[in-house]
Amino acid sequence: MFSMREIRIWVESSWSHEKKLDLIKRLVGLALRKDKSWHFFYEYSLIVIRFDSNFEDLIERHMKLVAEEFTEDTYINYSFGDYEENIDATKKYLGHFITIFHGFSTLAINIDHEKDYSAVTDRVLHCWLNMATCDNNLNKFLASIPEGNLHQNSESIIGHLVSNMRSFTSGFFTGNSTPRMENKYSDKD
Repeated sequence: MFSMREIRIWVESSWSHEKKLDLIKRLVGLALRKDKSWHFFYEYSLIVIRFDSNFEDLIERHMKLVAEEFTEDTYINYSFGDYEENIDATKKYLGHFITIFHGFSTLAINIDHEKDYSAVTDRVLHCWLNMATCDNNLNKFLASIPEGNLHQNSESIIGHLVSNMRSFTSGFFTGNSTPRMENKYSDKD
């Protein structure tokens, strides 16, 4: 796998989501258009953009210009470092996650957040849960979470609950008010 670097950009906490996205779009448009691995994450007032190390000189040169554009009335600071993944599941499937992170990042900077955020979030969660599992058993899912880590998995639990509510899209209806379709592929016959 290729080597990745990251730039950590600290901005004032007063920056809106739109302003952060504008900075990312500007930097990506200038320096990372050809990088098929770049992606970003927010950590409150920190923006982390990861990229193929072959683009470091280009991004460093353009970051100076972008920082000037965005700092006439506000604070911004940045530094470069190595990208080292520290989450075991991500490390294990890093090539897949780089592709997913890149896709999510390009989607995040291009969607109409006012109109489409909820629908896009629904599709992302539904598609992953649909592709990865047919098991909608919440107790089994919760039992798979290591003891004491429930708070770290709140997003997963929300995703699982969404899959239960969205199970009708796969052809099986749930809930008291909706007829349940027979599962002809069930092994409980």
